[in-house]
Amino acid sequence: MELTALIERSGARLLTRCRPEGLDVLRVYGSDKMSVLLNEASQTTLLATPLSGPQLLRLAELMDVPAICLTGATPPPPELVTAADKAGTVLLHSTAELARTCNLLDECLRKGGGAETP
Repeated sequence: MELTALIERSGARLLTRCRPEGLDVLRVYGSDKMSVLLNEASQTTLLATPLSGPQLLRLAELMDVPAICLTGATPPPPELVTAADKAGTVLLHSTAELARTCNLLDECLRKGGGAETP
């Protein structure tokens, strides 16, 4: 599914000025462990995580990840969003917790939409 459609259908909020057009997502993977995210990262995997450190951007760059969705009620630090913009990384935010966000995004991928807004 094209990332723009997934964002629209899931209700996740686009945080960066980087445009997601032309980026495809085939699966969603979420974790609160950097080592697991690194192992599961790919060019077609949207990563979801409550982590908000600068190492996320390095992971996205190294593994060509199409986007990262930050989860949880706390908004990400502004410096992370600024750094993501500079790096050209698409950064999303869902106020839902990690498991719920992954379930909603996965449902959108499977059904082509119809999930509740996170």
